[in-house]
Amino acid sequence: PRLGVPGTEVTLTGLHFTDVTDVSISGRSATSVLFDSDSKLRVQIPSGATTGQLSVTNPVGTGASLSEFTVLQAPVITSFAPLMAPAQQEITVQGTNFTGATRVAFGGVSALSFALDSDSQIRAAVPVDALRGTISVINAAGSGESDSSFTLLQVPVVASIEPASGIPGTEITVRGLNFVEVSEVAIGELAILDFSMDSETQLRATIPAETSTGEIGIRNLAGTGVSPSDFVVIKPPVVSSFSPTSGGLGT
Repeated sequence: PRLGVPGTEVTLTGLHFTDVTDVSISGRSATSVLFDSDSKLRVQIPSGATTGQLSVTNPVGTGASLSEFTVLQAPVITSFAPLMAPAQQEITVQGTNFTGATRVAFGGVSALSFALDSDSQIRAAVPVDALRGTISVINAAGSGESDSSFTLLQVPVVASIEPASGIPGTEITVRGLNFVEVSEVAIGELAILDFSMDSETQLRATIPAETSTGEIGIRNLAGTGVSPSDFVVIKPPVVSSFSPTSGGLGT
């Protein structure tokens, strides 16, 4: 192979391998050299080796490979972004030693897919069943984990609103689940600009003027959750006409 960990057996093909005295990678001699023929050798990558050309030496001189053998090292994650996202969104992970990555995981759950951009960057799609936890990148040399945790954004679930009715200006308390990274609260189609987050399970919002009875909706990047029942907007009575327009007492 063209890459591997120390201990990997590498087959070299070429010419004039008879009477070989040394095979090395980046100046470090291989601990095991098996002579198959004048044109084929098998060697084990030594411990402590680093990426570099493979060199074969006999009494006449030294020949080096045209390309380098990549010695894999355990990945190191320095950062990832964003820190929270819904399922299927792509996360960019930065670090070192990503070459040869075989798996990326979110809290131990494998990414839907991943793409290696370079030895220092990898992109991975968040799995549907991702768990809140560290992100890890795995290759044959080991595993690297992020220092910070990733949070899976899920569609908000609205369980209740209290009170269930009121006039414009009424503050309501909305309870449910997944109230994380909320970008909008609305009644019907009208956005409620005045809202505050208490926790991932509770928020408070003020019913705006010029609104009508409707569902309470909560939106984040994962989607929108709506209340199981409408908030009833109570408005003052409006008298449009009366008849008769005059009369005596008791009319």
